[in-house]
Amino acid sequence: MSPAQILIKEHTLIGEGLNLFEAGINKFEAGQEINKTFFIDLIMFFRGYVDQTHRGKEEKIFLPAAKKLSDQNFRACAEKFTQEHMHGRNFITALEQSVNQYYGGDPSAKINIIANAKDYIQLLRSHIDEENQCFPNIESAFSPDQQSKIAEGFDKIEVEEIGEGVHDKYLEILENAKIVLRI
Repeated sequence: MSPAQILIKEHTLIGEGLNLFEAGINKFEAGQEINKTFFIDLIMFFRGYVDQTHRGKEEKIFLPAAKKLSDQNFRACAEKFTQEHMHGRNFITALEQSVNQYYGGDPSAKINIIANAKDYIQLLRSHIDEENQCFPNIESAFSPDQQSKIAEGFDKIEVEEIGEGVHDKYLEILENAKIVLRI
């Protein structure tokens, strides 16, 4: 699988997490009480799988390589995606704070949970759509040797930074979310 194909495949699992998160937020907004664990687990998924695993590959390997390409459009896309990653991290931090406030006894924090969640979901869906369109084009500008080195870098991140069995933890989080939501 090529580097772009790897990243796009990971977007599928991220999309599943976003769908579950949205289903939970919709129930929460409609007045159904959602267990704090649901939110904490999905925050862990978004920080661990989305930010460390997936974006680790993008920000440490793929996007820096794209920023070195001669095509200004590719460099601009890489910069835009990096900035959007930062916005996503900010939403997750604010979401976590709001969750802790709400479950710590502050009912007024509910509106912030909903707002940050919806903004994060909207940002990521748009971001993923753009990356899915842009990454194959960026990849086509890399030489076969560069593509191979990028793929090797992805493998190295999987082994040295993520570790064995970690993906199973993230899949389990999504399965538990389905149980909580009765999906």
